[in-house]
Amino acid sequence: MIYLDHAASTSLRPCARAAIESVWDLGPGNPTGAHTRAQALRACLETGREELASLFCAPGDALDALLSAVSPGQIIFTSGGTEADNTAILTGAARGIVLVSAAEHPAVLVPAIAAGAELIPVDTQGRVDLDAFSMLLRRCAGLGKTAVGLVSVMAANNETGVIQPLAEIGALIAELAPGAIFHSDAVQGFGKMPLDMAAMRLDALSLSGHKIGGPFGIGALVWCPALGPVPLLRGGGQERERRAGTPDAASAAAFGKAARASAQEDWARVGVLRDRLEAGLQREIADLVVHGAGANRLPTHTCVGVPGMAADLAVIACDRAGLAVSAGSSCASGAHHESPVMRAMGVPPDMGSLRFSLGWDTRAEAVEKALDVAVDVVRRVRRSKSSPRLSSGAVTAQPSAPSSVPKSVPTPGNLSADAVGDAL
Repeated sequence: MIYLDHAASTSLRPCARAAIESVWDLGPGNPTGAHTRAQALRACLETGREELASLFCAPGDALDALLSAVSPGQIIFTSGGTEADNTAILTGAARGIVLVSAAEHPAVLVPAIAAGAELIPVDTQGRVDLDAFSMLLRRCAGLGKTAVGLVSVMAANNETGVIQPLAEIGALIAELAPGAIFHSDAVQGFGKMPLDMAAMRLDALSLSGHKIGGPFGIGALVWCPALGPVPLLRGGGQERERRAGTPDAASAAAFGKAARASAQEDWARVGVLRDRLEAGLQREIADLVVHGAGANRLPTHTCVGVPGMAADLAVIACDRAGLAVSAGSSCASGAHHESPVMRAMGVPPDMGSLRFSLGWDTRAEAVEKALDVAVDVVRRVRRSKSSPRLSSGAVTAQPSAPSSVPKSVPTPGNLSADAVGDAL
């Protein structure tokens, strides 16, 4: 299998595996206990916390490092990025109006909309429209300086890899909504791009272990010490009474090791491979569009659109051919919902989009093979009678298909056997 779905989850790094095993070798125990075994586990937990915190120091002189430093006490371990995002959103909603970009991950977008949030428009590249954002802040400012409780804009998009202008956004918040918490979902960007919380005027960041070569089930919320998050989980005094539950010392230690390795990774090498893949796709498919090509992007992501292509059908065909990719984000394609990111960017609904995401262990030969498979699949899917006529007989409605899915959108649950077979 050629795996180019690293934005969904990437390979466990050897250093992370070794850290897990070294903690497991200590034997059973609870890091919150008072005996020697418990304290040994506690030391592993805190080492992971310290390692994460150390990665936020800006390069430069001692003063720069001091001003940009994140203390270990600001790191709140969670079960993953989703819990960290939800905690931030619910804390902001308790303070006032919530503003989030229209291209956020569902872990931000869903709880934010449930809390009555207003959406910040993005341009066709997927970047926050700074003029529209400024106007929105000015309108909210008329309600009082503390009217906005939280602004959440992701560091880099999970589907396109587009990097948001966090420093400019932070400056606008400081000027027009100084009482607001500025939060960023940095699940995709952490370890692959600079994140100077002080320079960006960020109060909170969400992180995830398995996106950078750490284990599943561990994430973190980096929180400003002057603010108190509203705990999502209650019942114990763990994480300084900010997140109840027995902490996972092994995963925390592995998270710290993976984060350091990711920060030291040669992402420029990966970027060269991504560019080679993009160039090949554009050369072979004349009307292919690279979403966000006009913006700064992570070196790991490319999301391409092809007019008239059934994206979910293409994903199935790629899988059958030994290539793992996603239709937009794996969260959206796995749940068979239209991508809010593509919708926010104004991508036409008849344009199918595929996300290829490279990882720390992606090699050139894998990219070359993926290019051959992807080009062949796109041509066959577009040629097949099912792709252009999905709404006129190629799609067989199933009683179990979610009613929220438009009938013109093919999903593995409502594609007929003939439709899949024609493309394969």
